[in-house]
This record gives sequence, structure tokens and C-alpha cells, in this order.
Amino acid sequence: MLQTRKQFVRGLLLLCCCWSSLHPGCSVRAYNVTFIVCMSYTSLAYSYDYYGPAIDMALRDLNARHSGVIAFQKVNLSPPEIHSCPQLDGKILSLVTDYLFTNETGIRQWSDPDNLNVIIGNGCSDSLRYIGDLARDLNLPVITSGGSGSVLVNNQRFPTMLRLLPYQQSDLVRTLILFMKKFQWQDVSLLCDRNPGLGNFFTLACEGFRDGFLNYGGFNPPNYFPFNTATTTRYDEYLKSAALTSRIFVIVAHGNKTRDIMIEAHRLGMTNGDYVYITTYPLEHPLYGQYRWQVFDDDDDIAKEAFRSLYFVSTRPVRGPDYARFEAELKYRAFFDYNFTYAPEERVSAFTAFQHTVVTLTGEIVRETLSETGQIHNGTKVMEKVFGQRRVKSVTGDFDLFNADRVLYTYVIVGMEHHRHTFREYYEYDTVNRTLLSVENSSITWAGDRASAPPNKPFCDFDGNAERCDTSKQITIGIIVGLVAAAAGILLPGFYLVR
Repeated sequence: MLQTRKQFVRGLLLLCCCWSSLHPGCSVRAYNVTFIVCMSYTSLAYSYDYYGPAIDMALRDLNARHSGVIAFQKVNLSPPEIHSCPQLDGKILSLVTDYLFTNETGIRQWSDPDNLNVIIGNGCSDSLRYIGDLARDLNLPVITSGGSGSVLVNNQRFPTMLRLLPYQQSDLVRTLILFMKKFQWQDVSLLCDRNPGLGNFFTLACEGFRDGFLNYGGFNPPNYFPFNTATTTRYDEYLKSAALTSRIFVIVAHGNKTRDIMIEAHRLGMTNGDYVYITTYPLEHPLYGQYRWQVFDDDDDIAKEAFRSLYFVSTRPVRGPDYARFEAELKYRAFFDYNFTYAPEERVSAFTAFQHTVVTLTGEIVRETLSETGQIHNGTKVMEKVFGQRRVKSVTGDFDLFNADRVLYTYVIVGMEHHRHTFREYYEYDTVNRTLLSVENSSITWAGDRASAPPNKPFCDFDGNAERCDTSKQITIGIIVGLVAAAAGILLPGFYLVR
């Protein structure tokens, strides 16, 4: 009975909304939020093939939750012929402005005070900068679950931008820095994959680590070894060159290539406990490969031993209680609505899940703004709701959002438990207090059965020419000590006889 009464009241509200355009006496107004989507069709984690179903599911949920008050809809401007960030960077401004100012529907939405246009950004950092400036000038919200670079965190420049990322580069860097400082490692080599076909994650991550070593203090300038895994690469040459200046190697590369590097290091005798390797991996996506030693090939045994020396710095994987249902439905919608098939065993990445979250969150803050101010057309006013700290509900699990772009996730250092050949967390980074904490009941087991962490430098330095290890000087000092001892043996008896 109660449900029937609710449906009756909702019907009256909808009837009044329809009548309001003809009869000024009706006080109920119909509000609309239009999400303008402009992305590329690529194999990257932030393409429309992946994001589209997540956006549709979020809009369905919002319309069900706020029916009769706000209607949420999507306009897709993503050109099917665009397959890369550089292509999109050159067109995104014209695509959006043409829709807003020359398309009849776009003009009507733009001029309607009861409509709010929200631009859904993509993972292309340059495109986000261009569209962020446009959104600021037009007072429109722009939302995204992608994009990297320090310029995008400038809230003064982008007061209407909301970025929800599955990880925060600055926190990832801090976690690595604190891990290295804990063991007084000061000399480091960066081995970085610059394959353009992998997007910009590895490039930006490597630049972030390099800047961190330069800016945080306590480190010598890192040695930088860029390579391109799209071509034949002699990893042994990079490893031997890096070993001349450091014993700590940070690898930022495709998962399969990281395994190849570790196998080569083992063959060079560089996984004996004197060297430490640290890598970072993005979230699940076939583009980035598999970060594991076992792939069921002839090198599994070598890789298993080599991975004893490898540590990971990453976010702690989190998934909410509804993630399995969300993942199953999204794959279903991708197949039937977008003619897109996920690879076998491929997980829905956190980039995609966060796209659902950012759309849902935007709908909620628009509704809050309407309740508090009676209008939704002011993008800056709407986005004020996400500045400061806010608890956000997400299919990835609830989390804290700080200052519109910093997700307070947990970052961890992961290494192998040697007796099990499985991985576990050893340290976690506290994003609030910015400290590195030991995980309870965990203690690192170092490669080579070392009792403690490898030193920053070998006893005789990297090239074996430390002064304390100079054999010629040791011989000279030994001769001098011997002569002094002999002289003392001769003189001392005489001294006592004189006395």
C-alpha cells in the first residue's frame, strides 16, 4: 500500500513538471544534468570502450535515485577515428565548443538555467588541461578518473575540476622515498620503459620518482636508463652499467618486461642479496602485463629465485562488497552495448570503477547543491562540495577524498615470502601522518639469506677501488707496522737496561 502511494505521489510530481512549462503557477521544476563525453577509442585503460558502460550504469543509478527531481543524461562526442591522446589533444576543444555553441541541442542546454553541462574528461593529461581551462571560463564542472601531472592539481587554475584517481603519484613517490630512507639507500638507478604504445603511465611514474629523489633530500642524483620495449633491448647492458653506480634499481616497465629484467639480473649473478630491485605496477589491465614470476614457461624457476630480490610499491587493492556484481554487469554491458569483449581473466580496472564513482559522486553533489541553493547552473558552486575532506561511497570500497583530487588510499611495500614464494605486505604508508609503518607480524626476508638489508655501497665501493681496499696501500702499511714493531722490540729492552 505504501509503495502504491509513493508511486502515485511521484506521478503527480512528474505531471506537474510537464505542466510547469505551460502553467506558471506550478512550482515544481524539472532539472537536467547532461554529461558530455569526449574520449578516444583505444586499448588504453581510459578509453571509451572501457568507460562507456561504467558511465551508463552510474546514470541509471542516479536517475533511479533522483527521479522526478533531476534527470541525468549523456551526450557522446567521442570520434571513432581517434585512437590516441595526441589525436584527441588536437580536437577536444573544437568538439566541445562546437556542441555547446553551434549544435541546436547544445545551445538549448547551455542557455537553460535548469540544466547543467558536466564534461567527462579522459586520461589524456594535455586534453584535461585544455578542457579544464575551458570549463573554468564557462563555469562548467569537468570530472575524470584519469590524467597525471602536477599542473592538474592546481585548484586555483582548475576550480571546477574533480579528479578521482586509483592512485596518487605524489603518495606513491613518498612511499618509495621513505622505504629507501629506512635502509639508508642513497644511490639509485632508474630503469624506465618509454614505449609510446603503453600510454604515459610509465613515463610519468618514472619522472615522478626521479623528481622525488632530487627534491626530497638525502639522495644522490639518480642515474637514468631509459629504454623502449617496443624494440629489442639488451637488459644485461643496462644492468651492468647501472651496477657501476648503485646497488638499488627502480624498474618502471611493463610487467612481462620487468620479469625479463629480473631473469637477466639472475643470470648475471645480481640477485645474490647484494642488490635490491623495486618496481611499481598500475592497476589491472592487459596493456601493462602481468607482474608475476610464474607464467608457466621454461624460465619460471629462474624467475622465482630472481623475484626474491624484487619489491613492489603500490596501492593496496580494494574492492567493495558489491564489486563482483558490478564487474559482471559491466562486462555484460560492454559486450552487448559496446560490442567490446574483455580478455579472458581480465579484471575491470580501478580506472573504470572510478569512472562510475566520479559520475555518481557528481550527481550526488548536484543534488545537494540544488537542495541548498535552489539552482544547479553554477559549476563552481557545485564543485565547492568536493573541496575539503569528504567520505565517498564507491564500488571499490568507501574512501576519503581530500581537496577534490587526493584519494586517501593506503600505499604498501610488498615483497616475497621466500619459504612460500608468495607475496605479502611489509610496510604501509600512512597518507594522513605521512609516515611508513611496519605491517604487524611481518619481517622482510632478504635475498641471499642476509640477516639485514644490503648496504647502500659495497665494502670496496661500486668499482672495487675504495681506498680501504687498495692492496698496495695495505702492503705498505703492513711493512711500516712491521718495521715499527721490530724497532720497538730492539729499543724497548735497551730502554729498560738504561733505567
